[in-house]
Amino acid sequence: IFYGMLDLTFHDLYIPYENRTSTEVLIELQNSITNYPYFPDTHQHTSFDHLIDYGASYYSYIWSDVYAQDMYSLFKKEGVLNSNLGYKFRKEIFEKGDSENAIKLVENFLGREVSKHAFLKKYNIE
Repeated sequence: IFYGMLDLTFHDLYIPYENRTSTEVLIELQNSITNYPYFPDTHQHTSFDHLIDYGASYYSYIWSDVYAQDMYSLFKKEGVLNSNLGYKFRKEIFEKGDSENAIKLVENFLGREVSKHAFLKKYNIE
C-alpha cells in the first residue's frame, strides 16, 4: 500500500518546488502508512525503480489478487479438491487462455460478476 500510495502521490498529487520536497512526501507517507518510521537520510525513493518505468503494471498485482481470491472463494465453498469445480476451472480459464476477454472468462467461471468481497475478507478489511 505504501509503495502504491507513494507512486500515485508523486505522479498525481505532488507538485515539485512548491511546499514539500519529495523526501518530505516520502517521510509523511511512510510514517503514516507503515509500521516502521523513516530512517533519516536514506532517500529510499530515489532507488524505487517502479516510479520510472513500471507505470500502471504495478497495480495489476492487486487486481489479479482480487480475481484470484474471488475464484478461490468457490473452491473454499465447494472444497479445494472438488473435481467438478476443478474441471470447470480448467475449461473456463486455462483452456480458453487469451481467446476471450479475461474478465469475461472469470465471470463465466464464477457464474456472476467479479466481486471484491473475498479479497477484502482475506486482508480483514471487510
